[in-house]
Amino acid sequence: MSKFQRVLHAQKFIANEDGRISLLFAVLLVIVAGAVLTFSAISSVQLHKIYLQGVGDQAAYAAVSSFANDSYYRQRGVLTSEEAQVACERFLTLHQSKQAPIGDPIKLEEVRVEGNKVFVSLSWLAPVPFMSKLLPVLIPIRADSVARRR
Repeated sequence: MSKFQRVLHAQKFIANEDGRISLLFAVLLVIVAGAVLTFSAISSVQLHKIYLQGVGDQAAYAAVSSFANDSYYRQRGVLTSEEAQVACERFLTLHQSKQAPIGDPIKLEEVRVEGNKVFVSLSWLAPVPFMSKLLPVLIPIRADSVARRR
């Protein structure tokens, strides 16, 4: 088929309404598929954020409850940041051994105690769905939690 014949064939295909509808359908299918994949990735990242926030809340509560349950801490009356960090690290080790998250392990960024409050900051590199095989993309997620002892 010569170049001129290919051009004529393409013009006939484009001039035909069935050809236009086929091209329009193919383009719209790609756009809709991209929108669905984008929505799914954003939803997954949001679910990972909610999961990490729950783990952070539990870690902060673990630090506060270790103070309330241990007579040594109660006698002193003060919980230090180092002791709270040890309690949070123990909780995260136990949590990750029972329920390992997908992607990198959860990291304990910061633990500090101010008065009767324990502040915990966690970070996690969460994978993006549908992209892990093509591009190993990890989204950094951070969660900050506070627990107060009574």
